[in-house]
Parts: sequence; structure tokens; C-alpha cells
Amino acid sequence: GRFEKRLNDLNAHPKTVWQFGQLDHLEFTAYDEAFNLSVMAWQGLHGEDMPLPPVQIVDFHEEKMKGKCVTVEGQSEIQIARKLLLAVSNGWTKKARRELLVTFIHELGHVGGGAPDGSVEHREACDSLWGALAIALQDEKYS
Repeated sequence: GRFEKRLNDLNAHPKTVWQFGQLDHLEFTAYDEAFNLSVMAWQGLHGEDMPLPPVQIVDFHEEKMKGKCVTVEGQSEIQIARKLLLAVSNGWTKKARRELLVTFIHELGHVGGGAPDGSVEHREACDSLWGALAIALQDEKYS
């Protein structure tokens, strides 16, 4: 009923929004790596004139959430859980770095069409971003 709706509404908003100046050096370095790779994917797919949507680093009310794409009046924003940056900065493992990048790409797959998780459209959008990133990295390697 009403309680569940209010709880879902609360969980839909971040508990804390972190400013970039509040992140430590390793957290920002983790963000920067994933962000730059995401830009390569995004611009490889949409062109260099299409900027990446704004990104916020947040703590979600729902602990399991890693990221979210919020679109209001056609404007999208990506929210990434700070815990992913902390996981990278606590050891700099490939697994943690991969999880952070996968979350960025997953959320970017929602931009524009707003296709829901699990939909064919969302999967195709993510696949296109991964393909664009692979081509951009290959082009960079040989340039």
C-alpha cells in the first residue's frame, strides 16, 4: 500500500550526494578511469559533439544499488554508488575496476530511450557501447 510506495520513493533518491572535492585521491582516480573509458564508448557511438550526461557519486538508501540513470524532461543524469569507488581504491583490483566500468556502461544504456533493465533495447544499447569502446581502444592503440 502507501507505506511500500513511500519506501520505494525514498529508495529511488540518493541518501548522500558526494562532491568530487570530497573524494580522496584514489577514489577520484577510480572515477576518472571509468569516466574516461565511458566517454570513449559514448562518443564512439554518438560522436564527439554528444557530451556524456552528468555523473553524480552517491550513497543510495538501498545498499544493493550500484547505479541509476535518472531522466527528467529528457535530461539524463547518471548516479554511481560511492561504494564502487571505495572498492577500487581499497586494493585497485581488476574485478573492482571492472564492476565500476560495467556499472557506468549499464547506466549509460538507459540514457535516451530509458529502456528498462532486462529489455532487449537496454541490452542492445549496452552492447553497442561496449563495441564502440572496443573500437575506440583499438583505434587509439594504432594511432
